[in-house]
Amino acid sequence: MSENPPAAMRLTPWTSAVYGLGLFLLTFLLALLYQEAVVHSVTRWNTLGGSHAPLILAVSLYLIWIQREKLREMGPKPALLSGGLLLAAGCFVLFAGKISSTMLVQQISIVPVLLGLILVLGGFSYMTIFLLPIGYLLFLTGLVDHLLGEFSLFFQQTTAWLAAVLLALLGFSVFQEGTLIQLPHILLHVVRECNGVNQIMSLLALAVPLGYMTQRTWTRQIVLVMSALVIGLLINGLRVAMIGVYALYNHGADLHGPAGTLSAMVVFFFGLVVLIMFNMLLARIGRKHKSSPGVSSSPDPAMSAQKGPGSASFRKRLGAFATAFVLLAGTYGLVHSFSLSYTAPSHLLSQLPDAFAGFTSHEVNVLPDRIRPFPADKELMRRYEDGQGNTVTLYIGYLGLQDRKKKLIDYRRTWMHERLSKVEINTGNAALEINKTELRGQSNGSDLYFWYQMGGRIIRSEYVGKLVTFVHALVYGENSGAVVVLKARGKEESIQGFLTEAVPRIHDLLSSS
Repeated sequence: MSENPPAAMRLTPWTSAVYGLGLFLLTFLLALLYQEAVVHSVTRWNTLGGSHAPLILAVSLYLIWIQREKLREMGPKPALLSGGLLLAAGCFVLFAGKISSTMLVQQISIVPVLLGLILVLGGFSYMTIFLLPIGYLLFLTGLVDHLLGEFSLFFQQTTAWLAAVLLALLGFSVFQEGTLIQLPHILLHVVRECNGVNQIMSLLALAVPLGYMTQRTWTRQIVLVMSALVIGLLINGLRVAMIGVYALYNHGADLHGPAGTLSAMVVFFFGLVVLIMFNMLLARIGRKHKSSPGVSSSPDPAMSAQKGPGSASFRKRLGAFATAFVLLAGTYGLVHSFSLSYTAPSHLLSQLPDAFAGFTSHEVNVLPDRIRPFPADKELMRRYEDGQGNTVTLYIGYLGLQDRKKKLIDYRRTWMHERLSKVEINTGNAALEINKTELRGQSNGSDLYFWYQMGGRIIRSEYVGKLVTFVHALVYGENSGAVVVLKARGKEESIQGFLTEAVPRIHDLLSSS
């Protein structure tokens, strides 16, 4: 291919200026729409969970760079309908993330928005090239971390089982139940922080471009990516087993070994070596000639056509820029013109009885940050006692307007959704369902009961809560709600009696707000 395209393929100065102005305006609108999301992402780059982000971005750009020759040979064929629909869908997801104050949703929306823009402006030929690099940006959003985190307990239990099997093979007397590993000399607990999710996510992120550049078929690329998950789990199990062996000969020493050699980072570095070796083995199986994907080296007929202002090609591309501009500008206007009304808190919370099922209360002024991570618009904090050692600490936090700084379903309460179970409270007419979880880090047998309440409904799921927040904001122009947390310690029969009386009364008061 020659360095300079033929004259028939060149754009006139006027059309080049129009296209350049169009790209500038679209880029400017994208910057305005995603300023908050980009700043949020960049601020996480210096944290352990976000330190891989610059590498992800660099890999995405490199995947585009290696296709530069094909991009030069291709001509745009705007797909206005399909591209416009995809772009509109992405803009709607961004809007939903904005009004529900969900940063993850805002970040995820950038993938359909960018792909929609490419489809509108360039067509399906460009889409096939940009699909992987832009889809790869999902690793930047935290979506993969979040999805893997949902299986944290599975990863913890699998790690504990693998470690127990390895220790048994080494001749140790070992008993494993759930996330606990009992050895004669130590009791190991595979906690959430030791599930290896961060390192597994990093292996997955590296397996995607590695498979794309070295494997010949989609099947092998998928096998390589899935192997990253298996390798991460196996190495993490080996790491925990090595901790058990190390503790036998180094009583009282740091369980992560000298200089942190048995820390979770070993999962990534050792796993990376194994992943590369497996990739080399997979690439050797059944070598065949790999046809070069993409388009023919001959110029696209659309590029050979005249690009003057009066040509059909110019008019279609101008329509593509106009479609993209209208959708992005409309989204920006909608986001900044949409306002939510503040719902004043009701005085009804003060009517909550001071006694339930033999428990009497007194007000408290301070609660742990894990239960009350920020002050709400209206709060009720009480401690109920029955004089027999059974206690229930109640927190009700009401928000008249949710935003990014204050919202009911907040990342600082994510821990409450681990090890969830459902509790039914019989009210006579119907059963109310609330959440129950164990209070980690407590040795006094404390349990935690909680729920969210919006629009008179008890909501247990954080995902359903986010959806309800969005729907209420869109339909009613408000997103008020409350979170109710009860920390209970004592005999189950006494606590159940308290819940049977208190939960329906709290529900009724909040429903009347």
